[in-house]
Amino acid sequence: MAEQANLHLEGMLPELKDLEQRGIFTKLEIKSIVKKRTAFEYGIHRKIVKKADFLKYIEYEINLERLRSKRKLRLDQTSGKGKRGVTLSDYSIVCRIHQLHQKALGRFSGDIRLWLQYFEWCKRVGSSKALGKSFAKAIQLHPTKPIFWILAATWEFEENSDIASARVLMQRALRINPTNQKLWIEYFKLELLWVEKIKERRRILFKEDLDNMPIDTNSSVNDKDTKSETDDCIDICKDGNDESSQSKNVEVAKLEIEAELEPTLIEKDKAITESQNHDNNEMMKKELTPLQKTLLEVMVPRAIYRNAIKAFPKDLSFSLAFLEIYKQFGKGSVLGIEEIYQSLKVNFPEDPEALCIFAEHHVLFVQETDPLFPAALKKSISTYQTNLEAHPTSTLWSKYIAFMRSKRSICIIPELIRYLDILILRAYNACHTANCSTILLYLEWTRWVNDQDKTDIIDKALSAFPSSSLLWLEKINNLESIMEKKSAFEKAISLVSNAEKCALWQWYCQFTIECSSSPSEVQTAFETSLSASQLGGTKDEETFKELYLDWAITQPDGLELFRKIRTTFTNQKLQSIEFFQKCIGIETQQWMSQMADGNISEAEKTKHALETLWKGAVQVDRSRLDTWLGYIRFTFEICKDPKCAAQLYWMAGKEVDDKDELERQFQEMKL
Repeated sequence: MAEQANLHLEGMLPELKDLEQRGIFTKLEIKSIVKKRTAFEYGIHRKIVKKADFLKYIEYEINLERLRSKRKLRLDQTSGKGKRGVTLSDYSIVCRIHQLHQKALGRFSGDIRLWLQYFEWCKRVGSSKALGKSFAKAIQLHPTKPIFWILAATWEFEENSDIASARVLMQRALRINPTNQKLWIEYFKLELLWVEKIKERRRILFKEDLDNMPIDTNSSVNDKDTKSETDDCIDICKDGNDESSQSKNVEVAKLEIEAELEPTLIEKDKAITESQNHDNNEMMKKELTPLQKTLLEVMVPRAIYRNAIKAFPKDLSFSLAFLEIYKQFGKGSVLGIEEIYQSLKVNFPEDPEALCIFAEHHVLFVQETDPLFPAALKKSISTYQTNLEAHPTSTLWSKYIAFMRSKRSICIIPELIRYLDILILRAYNACHTANCSTILLYLEWTRWVNDQDKTDIIDKALSAFPSSSLLWLEKINNLESIMEKKSAFEKAISLVSNAEKCALWQWYCQFTIECSSSPSEVQTAFETSLSASQLGGTKDEETFKELYLDWAITQPDGLELFRKIRTTFTNQKLQSIEFFQKCIGIETQQWMSQMADGNISEAEKTKHALETLWKGAVQVDRSRLDTWLGYIRFTFEICKDPKCAAQLYWMAGKEVDDKDELERQFQEMKL
């Protein structure tokens, strides 16, 4: 271990001498660098090395390189030893960071995050060759991890402009991982992006629009200029045959796992195999062959989708993921969108979500300012109505109404707005008649009518959902007299399940506070709500206790009433930590107020009450660190009793798991 570490340190001497000679680091700084590197080298050459040792070393070297670059720039060392001022120290640290990453990956090759960190660093410093080799190595070690295939293909397409290599990588990935949906979607995106890239270049060069349809323009560019621009664009599109370009590519050797695999659906597809022979250069010619024109009509993405749904024939969300991607590419992908609609009709003829997609496709890419918008909207509504006649479900009704409401919100034609208002009200009524309405739909319906009709709608809703607390609250809030409200509440509380009673009791307690002048009546309301037959023992019990305590402390004799209620609760059973925290917060505020007013006798009583509460809090969960720390802080800051605090610290040390944090915070409190 020591020999290897010393060997690496000796190899750093020329670099360190160069840094000192160029004045980038002083002698003292060089000594500090050697000391740090020595510690790191011994750390990574131990028998049992940790990933953290490598990460700390890498972080140090990255920061050191950043500092070296800044100082070189400040010293304006553009000319010096070596060609154009480049010497050993200009690249040695970067090389070391590469070596450290590669050593770490050799030891921890299964750590995906470590690979991704290395990829990001290579991109940041522009190490294209190292990145290409690293992608290949990662794929060889982890052929079933889609993330590596996707990153490698993205690198080939975006950085190397090599669509052929990117395609090969994605097709090999799908051969090994045919059931990975992410790979299908990313390959689909790749081909769509390539088509969009070609269309955009042709639009610039030949004045074609994004749908690949020539437009009539009186361009002043002559044939010679056009040819020159075309040649430039072709040069940009070239995959690159020079040595430096090839060295950047991701070259993954044939994997053992591939030897036993049969060709995938993608590789058997005629449309995809024919497209492989058409590179960027051929697609940039002014006159395209029929096949090349078909390629620009998203032929390959359509073929990918067809093969993808063969692998996942009954996965609606998977099919819709392709549809959403198509929509991002606009009208140029209409043929692909239509193909998805047809496949959805075959595979999901009765699915409510698919039926909604069918209905709404009429308004796709049609803006509300377009003269065709009203006709397209009516077609969508008509399709929705036809689907509802055949498949009347709550989901479909909800989506139909939501669709009309969303279109109404963006509509700018007054007649169309009135037309939609009528249809929306009819839809709510028809949904109720078909017994397909939901609680949410009933509540939405009440917001579309006047107060006179609202009561009738709520009654209809309660006849369908008599145990809904939301509907009962809506009914109660629409009543005028206090007696009517109380009567409705009593009826509601007898019908609603315990799980939904919290909202009703919360309304009733607030209503009692506002309408009653007697605190005893409010107390009765809170105590009844917390009884075993109501909220007692439910998840809402703690919430109501806090509301009860908050109300009590605001009364004229609030502190006395609060303590009485608190004592009643603590005598019944051991309360939760949240209950104790609430009480401690209130008592602490009282103590601070009493001390500020100079009321020492009352402050002493409050201090004793706080001590009782802290003792109760630690009993709830004796392993809870923050409770022990709060208790210790109380003895330091309020009781002014360091001896008691030390005893509590000793007791806490036996109970809590994180003893280091306990020690750290205790020492801070002592200062």
